[in-house]
Amino acid sequence: TVEMGKINTAGIESPSNVFDMNGNPIARNVKFEKTVGNIDLNQASTSFTVTLNGLINCSDVSSDVCTNEVKNKIASLLVLSTDDQSRIEVVDVSDAVDNLGEIINGTVTARIKILPSDTSTHGRMLRHGETSSDGSISDHSVGLFRKLQAIAVAGEQNHGRKLDGAM
Repeated sequence: TVEMGKINTAGIESPSNVFDMNGNPIARNVKFEKTVGNIDLNQASTSFTVTLNGLINCSDVSSDVCTNEVKNKIASLLVLSTDDQSRIEVVDVSDAVDNLGEIINGTVTARIKILPSDTSTHGRMLRHGETSSDGSISDHSVGLFRKLQAIAVAGEQNHGRKLDGAM
């Protein structure tokens, strides 16, 4: 159960409150219960948009060569095997533009979809993957997205861009 509003306990008055859209305080607290459904991450796909720098074959973003370079870049950052690269689907690629609307050479924005692993029918596992605290390999699409996200954050913290074309 979640309760929002003024919650007073042991003589301590809560300074928080819940307000309506006009800024008026609501007299009663808001309570709700939420049941989280069972989610099988091994059957889930993940979609996201990524900006990649330093690509050399994307002067024509509609070409298969550009799409393949984007796919290979994502696969190499995630250290996927050749078989598991088929899980990466490049939905769309477009030129990245700066604040003035000018195209940034070698930089593209791509919509990516990582498909679920097909371990049930082919027995495939990633050759390299995240290891969870229980020692199992986290090869579901959400885990791969989080790994890619961590790579990007680490690159920015080192004042570089890990998603650049040069690795």
